[in-house]
Amino acid sequence: MHHFSIAITLASLLIPIIGHTADKKEACDVLLGNETLIWRQADLESVKNAINDGDPQFDRALANLTSQADKALMRGPYTVVHKTRIPPSGDPHDYMSMAPYWWPPNGTRTDAPYIRRDGEVNPERDGDGFDRMRLRLFIKDVSALSLAAWFLDDRRYAGHAELLVRVWFVDPATRMNPNLEFAQGVPGRSTGRSFGIIDTVSLTDTVDAIQLLSYAAMIEEEVIAETRRWFASYVRWLTSDEMALTERNARNNHGTHYDAQVMTFASFARNCTMVARILQDTRVRIRMQIRADGLMPEELNRTRSLHYHVFNLHAFLKVARLAEHIGEDLYTYTPESAGSIVKTISKLAVYSGRETRWPYPNMGSGSERYLWRVLRMAATAIESPALTKAIDRSSNQYADDVLLLLSGSIELDDTHKTQGDK
Repeated sequence: MHHFSIAITLASLLIPIIGHTADKKEACDVLLGNETLIWRQADLESVKNAINDGDPQFDRALANLTSQADKALMRGPYTVVHKTRIPPSGDPHDYMSMAPYWWPPNGTRTDAPYIRRDGEVNPERDGDGFDRMRLRLFIKDVSALSLAAWFLDDRRYAGHAELLVRVWFVDPATRMNPNLEFAQGVPGRSTGRSFGIIDTVSLTDTVDAIQLLSYAAMIEEEVIAETRRWFASYVRWLTSDEMALTERNARNNHGTHYDAQVMTFASFARNCTMVARILQDTRVRIRMQIRADGLMPEELNRTRSLHYHVFNLHAFLKVARLAEHIGEDLYTYTPESAGSIVKTISKLAVYSGRETRWPYPNMGSGSERYLWRVLRMAATAIESPALTKAIDRSSNQYADDVLLLLSGSIELDDTHKTQGDK
């Protein structure tokens, strides 16, 4: 993923970051509640009721989820201290990963400095020397286990999810330090880079998995409290460390995913002051990143421009969903001479099931399912017949997708929907 340094203009527009004041905590707790944050609790409950009533439309997705959760029961727990390389700090509790497109110049791992081969992923990054694959498996398994515990009312899954969470975030012997100082380093060039902040983008799912287990009373309160403290510390690092703040100033998908992460983690940590700051930052990003026609200029520059439009939209949708908790509508927010999240949704929906018609550079494939999933996520908030048709064009291919259990039938509950483009 490219990173674009941003002019002082954006940095000056972004709201100064300040900490959360303790006297607002009670009001913040009430505002955010105890339900899931990005996943919609009402949809989770509706789908669970439908499954219990024998509705067959979720059979394949539930079977897929059960298979994933059963495999997860046999794996883990995961910890950063198991990597075979030691971070530059000397502390194995520090997360460490390697940039994807960098290779040894003469084909051996000991050669340095590494050289860039754009688009070619070095498999070394997913080896035992680094933490990236452990983190990915941890996130995947906690999500599958928590959802299986919810839909199947099976505490075996919840118990293993709690173990994974405890080992990764809580236990002193195994917990990850709440920073990404050594993420996406390049041997011989850098011990860590701002690009690496995106490594934890999917921890937003982990937060919702924990929220769901808490809502269902399937996890110890002590584990939840300690994990909230971990994320509070991580938010402090993300909003104070110079490398992390470089990512905040990115004007492409990296900046948007920074917002989505900080807003999710701050919501989980009950830091409503930070949530409000990120909401304001995202308004600035909408003005600077989305054209009036819904396209995103920085993502058009990519060789996989459709994928990166979807990737950036995904981040915007996360922030917009979180904004709902504090009574704000980011979906239709339209700054002067700019577009909106709804405009981008409408633009991309045209190409759902027709991805080959995308008229901009789109090297390779693989955007199809991702586009369908993100549009499906959008449909839980935006009421639009055109969007529903776009999703329906591809839905028969993805009847086993676990996302169906999160979003359900689009018509399940219209009470939380806002009017989008028709």
